[in-house]
Amino acid sequence: MVTSLTSLDDHTGHVVAGRHKTKEARFLPLPSDVERIEDVLQQALGYLHEHLKSLGFKSVPSQLALKRKLGEFTQVIDLRKGSANLSGVSVEVSAHVTLKSSSLKRWTESEGTKYGRDFVWGRQLGYLSDASDYLTWQLVDRETREKELSDLLAKIQALALPAFDAWSNKSAIGTAVFRRTEAERIDWLVETALWSCNRDAAARLVQQYLQSHTEEVAMYAHELARFRADRTIGKPLSHPISGIAFLVAHHTLEVERVG
Repeated sequence: MVTSLTSLDDHTGHVVAGRHKTKEARFLPLPSDVERIEDVLQQALGYLHEHLKSLGFKSVPSQLALKRKLGEFTQVIDLRKGSANLSGVSVEVSAHVTLKSSSLKRWTESEGTKYGRDFVWGRQLGYLSDASDYLTWQLVDRETREKELSDLLAKIQALALPAFDAWSNKSAIGTAVFRRTEAERIDWLVETALWSCNRDAAARLVQQYLQSHTEEVAMYAHELARFRADRTIGKPLSHPISGIAFLVAHHTLEVERVG
């Protein structure tokens, strides 16, 4: 069944165990009837597409992904190979979930921090839950493959689809930006809130962040003063704190003084 990796030690141990398992087999000739990794992964993609196509998802075999266009957003579920995969020995797969918008990219280039991005948020599937566990599935065994894929599909339905629904349109973003399972980078969250015309949400995000990160208030105050003194500054620094200070100044957000 699904493998859940919670800590760094879990990840390290899992990788080491996987590579140990395939080490000797890598130097042996493969039997003629062994399934190729790519064939198994395409089979997995086909299984997911068959169960999700009624919701509008389309298969993109060349990217090992499923995509759905909904309004200004493109929702992506892509499968990624395990680092120790070997045909006939291990075909481990994980799922990653991404939300993109070309409209957001145009806005960020002109009205945002000028660092254009179509990326709204992206997460390994397991990180969309409160447990925040990295999840993988083993598909090498024909006998258990359908059970593994059924579990993968169930996790997508339970975690990915509700996350997509929470960010389904601009009006929903005013609430979605306060969720912490999908996106965390504060300047991107504030920028996304402003793009969706949720100024109050953007200001509240900054306020809450500064209240819980008092060690960064001094840098924020310095950057805010710099941007207010010179409106011709083209871009903030790449640091998130510089980014939110730039957005507060550029969009004249009302944020209460902290510290």
